[in-house]
Amino acid sequence: MMKKLRFLFVSLMLLFCGSVFADEAVFNFTTADGLKAMGVAEANIPTVAASADAGVAFETTGPFTVNGVSITATDGGSNTCRIWSPKANDGTKYDFRVYGSATKKGTLTIAAPTGKEISKIVFTTNTWNAPTPSTGSIAEKVWSGVANSVTFTQEAQCQYKTITVTFADAGSVTSKKDAGLSFSETSVKAVVGEEFTAPTLTKATTAAVKYSSTNTKVATVEETSGAVTIVGAGTAKIRATTEENDEYYAGQAEYQIEASEPVKTEASLPYEDLTAGQGSFTIDNVSLTDGLTYVWKWDTSNKYMKASAYAGGNKASESHLVSPTIDLGSATAPTLYFSQCINKYFADYANDVKLLVVKADESTAALTLTAPTITSGNWSSWKDEEFDLTAYAGQKIKIKFVYTSTSTAAGTWEIKNFKVADKNAAGVNAVVTEKFDANAPMYNLAGQRVSKAYKGVVIQNGHKFIVK
Repeated sequence: MMKKLRFLFVSLMLLFCGSVFADEAVFNFTTADGLKAMGVAEANIPTVAASADAGVAFETTGPFTVNGVSITATDGGSNTCRIWSPKANDGTKYDFRVYGSATKKGTLTIAAPTGKEISKIVFTTNTWNAPTPSTGSIAEKVWSGVANSVTFTQEAQCQYKTITVTFADAGSVTSKKDAGLSFSETSVKAVVGEEFTAPTLTKATTAAVKYSSTNTKVATVEETSGAVTIVGAGTAKIRATTEENDEYYAGQAEYQIEASEPVKTEASLPYEDLTAGQGSFTIDNVSLTDGLTYVWKWDTSNKYMKASAYAGGNKASESHLVSPTIDLGSATAPTLYFSQCINKYFADYANDVKLLVVKADESTAALTLTAPTITSGNWSSWKDEEFDLTAYAGQKIKIKFVYTSTSTAAGTWEIKNFKVADKNAAGVNAVVTEKFDANAPMYNLAGQRVSKAYKGVVIQNGHKFIVK
């Protein structure tokens, strides 16, 4: 009996000591006091008054330190790491933003003091795109594992509000097994309306799997089975997560779906395209010179078709972007709508770009294009176009965008929001595009955010221009 009591006493003492030696470091990025507590100088904290009319940023990668634990970030994507104060901040709305992209990844490294090991990290965020940890596993914004330091690699933006780190003496943290979640494929393509077979998930953990979609406008997923339904064009990630249990850490795995509308050879009214991808348009490269491999390409970041023959220099080319056959049917006022944007590097816009109607007998008729006005620097704003197609009522036609360039001049032509509809039909409106936002953030060519006082080449609203 005494031996059992002694064993129980020792067990309780170990449990008590374990709780004594476990420690926490809480990084609160949401308040000025929280930022000061982790070593941010008061002069670098954006003030509430300064953010009254627009957001204010303090660019920094850290390090931030609390209770001996440090957090350091590296820049990724097209932005720099920053403490952000949004418009009309009331003093409790700061966050720490780390950016990343598929080609330029950002990182967040969390390190415990020497001789200590981290067992759990809990994140609260605004925007969250689950990063990949260098060790351990992450699920539902909670990292589990055993490590002195962990580096999280980001391919998209995360806006960190708080980060809570639990750590203890090295060797005192009980190690569990990795959940072992993995999909057979990490990137798949799908077509709206066609049957979709999801990649196979394997796991080591005994915990139940929960599935979710990051974009339900593109793909929905059944929470327990993982069965996916494609509902629209675009990109979505399907994520599988498991909770921590007595034997396994929490786990997470995901795959990305790129969904497109089915390619049509013939369309009826109303017909819309060039909103989420190249859609049913085809490209006819009539002439490519000097190693040029393409002219027209879908810009996945800015959502438009872009034609350019500048590739380390001006290249001579001719390339056509062609719609499928469009049946104007019984429309009494068939109308073409789209939006265009150009830069200033065309030799002669009127000759370098053409808009053609291709009739059933393959003969063509030109529609008169007017060049958008170059509003600032090298670029125009988006210009909404509308063309009366009544002359072709009852016919089947194609619309062709013709781009040409020479070895001395190769402009850039951007097209989006293509639509052919009967203007007399109920609910048909002209294309509406976003206006140029003079208060939008500006970046230099290195992707660093700059102030309004910056002089030189800047990028704003997705376009480059020169500030003198």
